[in-house]
Amino acid sequence: MQSAIAVPWHQRLHLARDIAVAVVRAGVQLAAVGAIPVFVFQHTGVAGAAGWLALMVIAPRPGW
Repeated sequence: MQSAIAVPWHQRLHLARDIAVAVVRAGVQLAAVGAIPVFVFQHTGVAGAAGWLALMVIAPRPGW
């Protein structure tokens, strides 16, 4: 992250703040997406996890 902020700052592109915000947002989104499988496994067990996996495999198909 430091080099991603250092280059625009050195070239005076005024992008350092935008890059830092994007990094924080990506971290929050990654944590949220990681919490979903934990929630599914804890509250529904293996059957719920298998259903979630089936939904992820079937849902992206065209026509849905």
